[in-house]
Amino acid sequence: MNRCRHAVGAAGMAVLLAGCTAPEAGDRDAEQDSVIAGADSVDLEDELRSAVTQLQEDTGIRGGVVVTDETTGAAIGLDEDFPVRAASTSKVAVVMAWFRTVTEQGREAAEQDEQLISEALANSDNTATNALYTQLGATPEEQYRALLDVYELVGVEPDEQSQGWGESLVTAEDGMKLIRAVRNPPEWLGEDNARTMREAMGASQDGYDASQSFGVGVLARDEAVDNEVYLKNGWLAEEEGEWSVSSIGVVTGSSCDLSISITTFGAATSEEGMAATSAIAEPISQWCEAD
Repeated sequence: MNRCRHAVGAAGMAVLLAGCTAPEAGDRDAEQDSVIAGADSVDLEDELRSAVTQLQEDTGIRGGVVVTDETTGAAIGLDEDFPVRAASTSKVAVVMAWFRTVTEQGREAAEQDEQLISEALANSDNTATNALYTQLGATPEEQYRALLDVYELVGVEPDEQSQGWGESLVTAEDGMKLIRAVRNPPEWLGEDNARTMREAMGASQDGYDASQSFGVGVLARDEAVDNEVYLKNGWLAEEEGEWSVSSIGVVTGSSCDLSISITTFGAATSEEGMAATSAIAEPISQWCEAD
């Protein structure tokens, strides 16, 4: 995988360094198999491929998506291996690394720690994320190493040349590995800690932070009220003005039981990128409603 280098600013926003090109379109992995089909015979893979293709033809925005049916084990992967900036989806890894660090230190989350976790995941607050991140080590190098360790533990290839939580290069496949670790936590994370994360990432039907309402957030609409949805979104502008926008999450309920990871690149504005990410999520939402 060609992982370009980016620099990150004080606010956690990454910018593309000179000499690094934007990702190019690629074909779906020929070895990716298994079709997720609902009771009404809607082929979700075909619907997603149409959405991704139409998006690029109409806007030039490239999209990638991975969907795993946790009931059957079937999986769909479309353009899932091109790297984009993780931005705020990396806050999931930061919180995981924080839990791992404090567990190794023999302490538990205090009330103020839980508040920081909630603000980082539910409201995507950078200040709260930085407060957690700086507890990962005594130096910036130690802090980033702790974050890389978590990425490695969940099976994500780390970007060793980057620095800071906001600049990791990830793919839709990487996002899937991250969100599934929240769903089915490894021993080093633990179920109690993962539950805390899921609750913070939950999309309430009575209203949730607007920053989480796009992408996987569209599955939390009124039409799918019997489904539980938790997610984390991220977006940022590269040096040339193109936006990377991503969304990872889970929807569980009577209609479907899916883990989802969506990436987009090339939008001219954050709003356009969010709309593109939602356009890829829309067939998944319709499939859940129809199943």
